[in-house]
Formats: sequence, C-alpha cells, structure tokens
Amino acid sequence: MSISIALLNIIITVLILGSVTLAMFIIAKFNLAKGTEEAKKLLETKENLAPFKAICCLAMGGAAYALFVAHLHFSPEGWIGLVLAVLGIMFFGDRIRRKRFPDPKAKKKIKIREVYIVSWSPDETKPWCWHCREHTRPNGKNGCCNCGGDYFRMNVPIGDRKAGYGCSGCAVGPLVIVLCISLFGVSRDLLIGFGLLSGLWFLIVVGFPIVFLYRYRTWMKWARRRRQYPYGTDPEDVEEEDPPPVVDKRDGFLSDEEL
Repeated sequence: MSISIALLNIIITVLILGSVTLAMFIIAKFNLAKGTEEAKKLLETKENLAPFKAICCLAMGGAAYALFVAHLHFSPEGWIGLVLAVLGIMFFGDRIRRKRFPDPKAKKKIKIREVYIVSWSPDETKPWCWHCREHTRPNGKNGCCNCGGDYFRMNVPIGDRKAGYGCSGCAVGPLVIVLCISLFGVSRDLLIGFGLLSGLWFLIVVGFPIVFLYRYRTWMKWARRRRQYPYGTDPEDVEEEDPPPVVDKRDGFLSDEEL
C-alpha cells in the first residue's frame, strides 16, 4: 500500500510542477500578465486563447491542490517541499518575465516639485517615495504629495529596517525554541508537533521581513548613488531630447522623395 501511495505522490508531483512550469513559461515567453498589451491583444483577437486558458487553469488547479489538499497524503516534509517548489517556480517565472519585458512606465522620470521635497540628501529618518525616488512630503492620507500615490508607496527607511529585524526574530524564534526543546529529550511525537507548528509559523511570518528588508535595501541602493551623484547630476536621470521635426515651409511637411 505504501508503494502505491509513494507512486501516486510522484505522479501528482510531476503533474503539478509540470503544469505550473509550463504556464509560467508561457507567461514569461509571451508577457501574458494581467494588464499587459500582449494579454489585451490575446483577449481581443482570441487567437490561441483556448490552449493558453486551459494550461493556466490546469496550473492554478495544481497549485491549489498542492496548497490545500496534498498534505492529506504527502508526508509533512514532502508537502512543504512541494509547496515551496510551486511558489519558487511562480516567483522566478515572474522575475524572468519582468526582466524580459520591463515596464515602460518605470523608466519614465517623475517630475519633482521642490515644494514637496523634505530632503535632497539621503536620510533614513525621513519618508521616501518609491515612485518619485525622493524624500517627499506625505499628504493627509499618508501618501505622496508629489505623485499622489497611496501610502503603500511611502516608507520611512529606518522603520523598515527595525521592522525587518524584528519580524526576522519572530520568524526564527519558534525554530530556536524547538531546537532547545529537542535537547531535553522530549517525546518524538511532541517534537514533530512543535516542529510542524514552528515551520508553519515561519512560512507565514517570513514574508514580512523579506518585504521590509527589501524596501530598506532598495532605499540603501538609491542612497549610495545619490551620495555619488547629487540631485541633477546623475547621468541616468538625463533624458535625451527628441530632435526637432523637419518642417517644409511650403505645406508644413516634406515629401517622402525630399526626405
């Protein structure tokens, strides 16, 4: 009986990881994320829409099965490994798509109004806007006064750093407690129970320090470059101006032969 269950688990693992990998490959290959021009064109023309939709539905069903059903017949270690594998494929697939198809709006420089600037120099105690890439003043809704973004775009770097370290301790703390309990020779079942609860707690909480420390790291990267290039002197901020159009004095435009 154990052999049949093991074989079933192997088949299910291959089907789930294969469907998720295929779906993420298609999304990364053709930039079929929500809101992209390629996705809108696919929905309008409906060319090859059926197979893409079928593959994505199969992948979503497999991911849902891995998250909510697979633990019933997988071992705890196998289930956690399967869930991490699915999440890892989705994460790296999305990163590859963003690398191949960068957002054109991200390259557009936001116009900075001096009246809304708190400090031109990096200061981790002052609010910083992700969109404007400057220390701007928050509005009444804790958003950015310069770009009008919501409060999710505003952060105080020192607060992110402290929150990231604190959440890291909360995530790792239960695992350390389980390690200490194991030294006292408690029963195996009790140790496994504590270990599973600690692992589940770690998976729930670990996302918070990742977000906070990533936000702080992003600010640190900006701060190092701002110290190297003060505002207005960074070569990456200099936008190339389009050449003036060629105008014909006769009718306003040159003919194709004259051009």
